[in-house]
Amino acid sequence: MTTGIIVEYNPMHTGHLLHVQKARTDSQDTLIAVMSGWFVQRGEPAITDPYSRARIAVENGVDLVLLLPVVHSIQSAEYFAKGAVDILLTAGVDRIVYGSEQTDALQKNATDETKLKQALQNGDSYAGAMQKARGGVFLDANSRLGLCYQNAVKDKRAHVEVCSVYRAPWPGSSVPVPEQNASALRKQMHTGTLPEDVVGSPPGPYAALEDYKEILRYLLFFPREDPSRFPYYEPGLTNRLRNTYTRANTMEEWITLARSKRHTMARIRRFLLHLLLHLPQKEVLRYRDQPPDALYPLAMNEKGRAYLRSRKNTLPILSTKKALRKYSAQNETRYQWDLLAEQIYAYPIRKQKVNP
Repeated sequence: MTTGIIVEYNPMHTGHLLHVQKARTDSQDTLIAVMSGWFVQRGEPAITDPYSRARIAVENGVDLVLLLPVVHSIQSAEYFAKGAVDILLTAGVDRIVYGSEQTDALQKNATDETKLKQALQNGDSYAGAMQKARGGVFLDANSRLGLCYQNAVKDKRAHVEVCSVYRAPWPGSSVPVPEQNASALRKQMHTGTLPEDVVGSPPGPYAALEDYKEILRYLLFFPREDPSRFPYYEPGLTNRLRNTYTRANTMEEWITLARSKRHTMARIRRFLLHLLLHLPQKEVLRYRDQPPDALYPLAMNEKGRAYLRSRKNTLPILSTKKALRKYSAQNETRYQWDLLAEQIYAYPIRKQKVNP
């Protein structure tokens, strides 16, 4: 049995360990994770690089970690899920397991796709639109993603089971349940504290969207191209961002001041990341419906390595960064955007190391 999980480990914590343990059917099960790289689905940089996060995952029960390319990792739930599921299906998993606080919620109400699309067109957030489309039943973020995983498998007509495990309170943690989330851990890490519930020792300095504030200000006030070419743009968004910049002391304040019903904070963050990466809508659409052209492993153990060898004739496996660069130079691949993402991600961190 080969089981797939979709993760970010931003950072990995004790709740994730429970998910890993529950995802396995038995000790012979091969557990494959597809993981966001340098930038994550919230529309922010990952707190530390993907190689370090993947290494910690393998040290704590995952057999193989595959990169989710940035053209998928910074998208809304539907397209994040589609990109991740495509990679797991290409890797040959038999089942996909996700964690959820509402393990039975997806079976209680069907989603009215017409209402969902209409609500999104009216400017509702994805969470709000999904609630309307499911008869007023609210789904937590993990359950919304789980529904997207199910839909992505259904769209592919793949014979792969998609199931949930209960996202239980962190075992042995002294942290109150409402604070048991990666966001709370990141806040502590940015203050120089490594919380007890963080798994492994993610190397610092830790990245934050705040590190790119001045670069983003420059790109907004002196645009290289029409901002409407980038995903998540809405009319008036760039003016709102320009007009609120001087009133904000931090990146979070800036985005909060700029938000509106049509310009949600998640949408603004994703727009800014596409602007930062110079990743236009046409490129995102180009790879949205294309199957993966290669797999890029970030870390693996012997079981994961043996599994990859059994798949080597399926499609290219880029086992080193050198192989990734060579493949990207010779092919029009989505991974070329990850090479750029790594450089942009590293820029403010290099500055911090030079000027501590």
